Order: sequence, then C-alpha cells, then structure tokens
Amino acid sequence: MHTWSELDFPSLGDKHDLGQKEQERKNKNEEARARCPNRTEMGSRSRRGYASAISAGMCAALAAISAKHFSSQLVKYGFIVLFNVTMWGCYANSLRALSSLQATVTSFATNFLSSGLAGFFVFEEKLSLKWFLGALMIILGVLILSQSSTEQKERTD
Repeated sequence: MHTWSELDFPSLGDKHDLGQKEQERKNKNEEARARCPNRTEMGSRSRRGYASAISAGMCAALAAISAKHFSSQLVKYGFIVLFNVTMWGCYANSLRALSSLQATVTSFATNFLSSGLAGFFVFEEKLSLKWFLGALMIILGVLILSQSSTEQKERTD
C-alpha cells in the first residue's frame, strides 16, 4: 500500500507544461494538414475538377448546337460567344484540380458525346452502331485514365 507522500501528483507547473506541449502538438498537426490535404479533400478537389471539365465539354457542345439551331445571326453568335467564354472558364477551373491530360480528355469526350447525342435527339440525325461502340470506348478510356491517374497520385503521396 502506498502512502500519500509516495504517490506522484503533477504539480501546477507540470500541468501548465503538459497544456503547452499539447498546444504545440495541435499546431504542428494543423500545419501538416495545411501543407498536405487528406484524401477526402483531394477527392473533393478531383470531383470538382471533373465536374468543371464535363461542364466545359457541355458548353462547347452547346456552342456547336447554337451555331446550327438558331437562324438569327445576332442570337447565334451571341450564344456561341457566351458558351465559349463559359467553356474556357470551366476548363481553366478543371486545370486547377486535374492534370492537363485528364482535363483535356474529359472535356473532349464530353463534347463529343453530348454533340453526338444532341444531333440524335435534337436534329434527328442517325447514329450508327459504330458511333455507339466508339462512344463506349471513349467512356472506358476516360474511366481508365482517371483511375490510373488517381492510383499514381496516391503512390507518390
């Protein structure tokens, strides 16, 4: 059995030192988080990058649809300029979160697919089986590219 004098109670000075050390540890953790974002932050950033690249592709397709759909020159060119400016803004945003290869391929694929589907649904153009097989290959290529780039980034981090 221990007596009160044998027990080790921290003094007020020790408690203050522990609080100061705990605060220093918290500050170091916050600094480390600021330098290296965690996976959820990187995933969110990547999702935003892909959303911007897809938006850029959609805007490019809408510019092409506007050129074909409207007969008034003023309206036609107004929409073309509007969609192209928006497309470049979205593309620039996608480059902040993705590699240039990912952003370009995703934007191009979205533009190609949405232009083809708009031709089919809006302008009643015929699409062959080869077109749909090509579209499927493009989608698979974009998915493979996005997965391989994500795995490579995780290995380097």
